[in-house]
Amino acid sequence: MSLNRPPVFPWTDHSGTIAVAATAQQLMPINNNRTGILIQNQHATEVLWVRFQSVTGTDAAAAQPSIQIPAAGGILMIPEYADPGLVSVYAASAGHAFTAKEWGS
Repeated sequence: MSLNRPPVFPWTDHSGTIAVAATAQQLMPINNNRTGILIQNQHATEVLWVRFQSVTGTDAAAAQPSIQIPAAGGILMIPEYADPGLVSVYAASAGHAFTAKEWGS
């Protein structure tokens, strides 16, 4: 029996915690082969801010154009929308945990 499945791409784990409160940090470098991103906010009450940017973009902050991920929420970007640029994160508290996976060929 043959299954018609999409190709499986290796993933890279970028999970971690916010090192310094109220300070953006790089989450993922530029990756022109990026085919998907999953980011989950592991904090029970605090939002996590994410910014997808070009090389010269501004880091994530608690305002637009950053994307707000609610407590215990997440985002999934499929190949058609997986931005290849830098990804940064921001949270109000140090130690704020997040799960982050990146797929690419």
